[in-house]
Amino acid sequence: MTEQYPNRESLLEMAESFMGACVLGAAAELDLFTLLARQPATAEQVTIRIDGDRRCTEILLDAAVSLNLLDKADGLYRTPEPLQPWLVEDAEETLLPMIRHRMNVLRGWVQLPWMAKAGVPFPRQLSIRGILADR
Repeated sequence: MTEQYPNRESLLEMAESFMGACVLGAAAELDLFTLLARQPATAEQVTIRIDGDRRCTEILLDAAVSLNLLDKADGLYRTPEPLQPWLVEDAEETLLPMIRHRMNVLRGWVQLPWMAKAGVPFPRQLSIRGILADR
């Protein structure tokens, strides 16, 4: 019986596969898709609306554009119409609760090496939504 082990490229792909999920999850947790479906905005306007950091907000927005999760034209970001049924908060088929849940799960998996060393689960981290709710 021959086992198939991942090759070098597969290992690198596996190691970076979290990046797209993190961009999707961050945008979902900040509710950027809903915000930009209702009213396209510049990075500066989004920064103000989420009370964020200008540079980091623009990096996140551009990362979402690179993954085709957002459109950008003339400096305005918008949620593409075909994605709105799944990425807008009040849409009937929204996936936002599931995406946000998976981000909570991801935060736990990131702690796996610490749990393996300590033998106990580490305290759960609040999502940004929990922090936003406290404001």
